[in-house]
Amino acid sequence: MKNLLILFILLSSVVTLEAKYKSAEELSRDIPIISTPKLTQQSGISFKMGRTLNTTYTTDYQFGLNYHYMASSFLGFVADGYYMLSTKSDLKKQLEDLDENATTKITLPNYSTNQASFNIGIIFKPVYGKITFFSEKIVHFNLYFLVMGGGAMVNLYKKPTDSKELVSSTSFAGSTSIAIGQNYYLTNSLAVGFEVIDEFTFGEQAKDDATINQTMSLKISVNYLF
Repeated sequence: MKNLLILFILLSSVVTLEAKYKSAEELSRDIPIISTPKLTQQSGISFKMGRTLNTTYTTDYQFGLNYHYMASSFLGFVADGYYMLSTKSDLKKQLEDLDENATTKITLPNYSTNQASFNIGIIFKPVYGKITFFSEKIVHFNLYFLVMGGGAMVNLYKKPTDSKELVSSTSFAGSTSIAIGQNYYLTNSLAVGFEVIDEFTFGEQAKDDATINQTMSLKISVNYLF
């Protein structure tokens, strides 16, 4: 009797596993391996905010807007602008504190920061896909690249020849930017994303004998797509 019970349990387990395997196999046949993307918005508006990563004497925060229009499913046009809020970095605060108590005055080197920028260019979206979290939720995302050119308003901090104090002034310079980013869809028309952008400004710079200044920034965004 005991052997028959064990045999019955084993047979039941085999039948159950076979049924589950067939169900999974039939389900997999219903899911296309290659399919057309379901989210194909042609344009969008984004609010972006971020921080510049490679400044020494200031901590810079960016706030900007972006508009893009897709001419095809993967290539489009973009207009992007931002305004920068700058505060003293921890290093500059420490140097100023030392300067107050030093017998010899500490002189900071020339430096510059971007205050605002506006660029136009192209957006390229070569990758669209889906990811799952704990095999429960499916999230749509895309990967994009930006190549842009335009202009920037630059704050210059330079020492005149007859002074050790830095004097601030404003200059306008040409700029070009390249970026890579990802957007994750919360709904069909709302997405959040992040972006790494490298910006180059050309023209008068505060650094001695420099005509090009490079800044790298990390941004997060909220995107409305339509």
